[in-house]
Amino acid sequence: MPVLGGPDSSPSTRSSLSRALPASPAAAPPPSSPSSPTRTLSPAAAAALARSQPAPRPTSRSEAHSARLDREGGDEFRPDRKDLLAFHRVLDSQFLPNASKAQAVETLSTIHTILTNLLSPPNPSQAHKYRHVRLSNPLIQRTLLSPASGSAKDFLVLCGWKREVKEFEEALVWRGGEGQVYRARCGKMVVEGKLKQAKEADEREKRYKESEKEAEAGESPRKEKALLAYEEDRLSLAERDKRERLVREARAALPPTPIVPRSTGPSPYLLPRSPPGTLHAITDPEAGTYDPPPSYGELHGRVLGSGEPPEGEDVGADRGVRMVSQQDIEDDDEEE
Repeated sequence: MPVLGGPDSSPSTRSSLSRALPASPAAAPPPSSPSSPTRTLSPAAAAALARSQPAPRPTSRSEAHSARLDREGGDEFRPDRKDLLAFHRVLDSQFLPNASKAQAVETLSTIHTILTNLLSPPNPSQAHKYRHVRLSNPLIQRTLLSPASGSAKDFLVLCGWKREVKEFEEALVWRGGEGQVYRARCGKMVVEGKLKQAKEADEREKRYKESEKEAEAGESPRKEKALLAYEEDRLSLAERDKRERLVREARAALPPTPIVPRSTGPSPYLLPRSPPGTLHAITDPEAGTYDPPPSYGELHGRVLGSGEPPEGEDVGADRGVRMVSQQDIEDDDEEE
């Protein structure tokens, strides 16, 4: 008879032996483990179980770098630039163009606080508290939901946060998982750079407004003087217009000037001109007739060229040389 379980045992022998031997009882289920679906774990036990699970292997160099920082600590973080494009796109195209500078500073500060508490919780024993953000919080509504149509909430979703509704209350919850820490670090890095730029822009705007106020305060006296001068000019123009209006009304009240008919005869400018000697007689209204001026002989009693003394004057030896002698007259007669 062949040995049981030996190499020469035939199939028929093995089948008969299996029928002869009793069936071994099924293995008893292990005691309920923390991972059993029929048992509800406390938050502390769930966190301990999550820590005991092996970390997922990183799928990229950036995620491996982030995982090493999580294990060893450190502040140096060097992600790939292409991994930051999505975060920059949300802020540059959706949030910053639609928010004021002061609102941008407040919203980016809130996002930076949320991500900082997530990655480095102030109280590690209550780290789960910083992974839950209630959207009904007035601060969250004012800084994340109201500005720019809630684009800040989209940025947190890009960082690994998910929208959940529990007990009729909407909230953002961060569950973690593969690559979620890396995404949160990328979002924090982008927010830090944008927050610095937003603060600088806000400071520039405040300084510009202050300089405008100072300039307006310096120009106020000049504006007052200009307004006073304008008011004086306006009053003077009004008074002048009033005087002119009164003059026009007074002229309109006067009777119309009678029309004097003009002469239809020849123009006095076309009459024959008088001789030059009669000009003073024509222009003298008292001169009735033509009165020529007296001659030289009438004024001085002699005739020019005759050599005769004036009438009633005695001619003596010491009278002097006469202008024309008698001999000269006789010579002239002989020559003729």
